[in-house]
Amino acid sequence: MPRPKKYHTAEERRAAKAASMRRSHHARREAVNERRRELYAVKARRQRRRADRKERASTRMDGPDNGRGNLVSCDPGKERKTQVQLQETQHVETIRSNLAKVNTIRTSMKHTLQGLAKSYLDGRCSWFEVDLNDPQPNMSINVIETHLKRWNEFLTRLQPCMDAIYELAGYGEEYKSANVLKREIQVMVQWLEDIICTALVNPLDVVCAYKKGELLYQDEMRDNGNM
Repeated sequence: MPRPKKYHTAEERRAAKAASMRRSHHARREAVNERRRELYAVKARRQRRRADRKERASTRMDGPDNGRGNLVSCDPGKERKTQVQLQETQHVETIRSNLAKVNTIRTSMKHTLQGLAKSYLDGRCSWFEVDLNDPQPNMSINVIETHLKRWNEFLTRLQPCMDAIYELAGYGEEYKSANVLKREIQVMVQWLEDIICTALVNPLDVVCAYKKGELLYQDEMRDNGNM
C-alpha cells in the first residue's frame, strides 16, 4: 500500500521546505554565522592583498628614477605615514588659522564696545532723546541699524571658522571658546533688534522704556545682576 502523500501541491512542498530550512538555520544559527564570518574574513583578506598589489604596482610606476632609466620602488607603509603626517600638519595649520580669525573678530567686538556692553547700549539709547527735538528723528534708528549690521557681520565671519574647527578638532576647547564668543554676539544682536523694533513704532517709546528700565537688555542684565 503506497504511503499517503503529506503534501499535494508544489506550493505546499515549497512552504514545507522553507519551514524546514528555517528550523535548521535556527538550530545551527551560531555555526552558520561563524562560517559566514570566516568566509567574509577570507574574502576581505583577498581584497586587501589585491589592493596592496595594485598599490605596489602603482608605486613602482610612480617612484623615483634610479639613474638608469628604471623606477625605484618606494615603501608604501612609509609613504602612507608621510601622507598622514602631512595631513595632520595641514589640519593643525587650518585650526590655527581659524583660531586667529576668531581672535580677530573678538578684538573687533571689543573695539566696537569700547568698554562694557551696558555703557555701549546706554549710549545708543541716549541719542533717541537727543533726536526728539531734531528735524531728522530717524537718524538714531539709522545709526543703530548700522551697529546691528556690524554685529551680524561678526556672526557671518565667525560661523565658517567654527565649522572648520569643529570638523577638524571636534567639540574641544578651541570650539568652546569660539562658541562663547558666538553667544555673546547673538545676545548683542537680540538687544539691538529689540531697541530698533521699539523705535520703529515710535522713537519716543525707546526713551520711555529706557528711563523705566524696560528694554530687553536692561531686563536681562538686571536678572543677571549686571545693572
